[in-house]
Amino acid sequence: LFCHFPTPLRSDAAFLESVSPTAEQCVTKPEAQKAKQGKKQRDRYKNLVRNLSQQIMNDPCAWSMGGIQLPNFVGSDHDLKSKLHVRLATVAENAPRQVN
Repeated sequence: LFCHFPTPLRSDAAFLESVSPTAEQCVTKPEAQKAKQGKKQRDRYKNLVRNLSQQIMNDPCAWSMGGIQLPNFVGSDHDLKSKLHVRLATVAENAPRQVN
């Protein structure tokens, strides 16, 4: 409670009900606004993307989506896995233009 509100006595149930949060105040965050991962996890993902991108740039013709083995933290998270596939497909699509 805020300091300008009177402190209720434990037996003052009517006051506690009037101060309790309403349904509008108890709305949880949507899935898209979840807390972001820790710095270490984000760095692991960035390193993975950098290493796989480098492999694609070195030999874009030999690279395929099925040929990579993903770490558990990516393989178990469907959203992260699809995000990675989109990024790598974009790198693979742009790789031949950059190699020539």
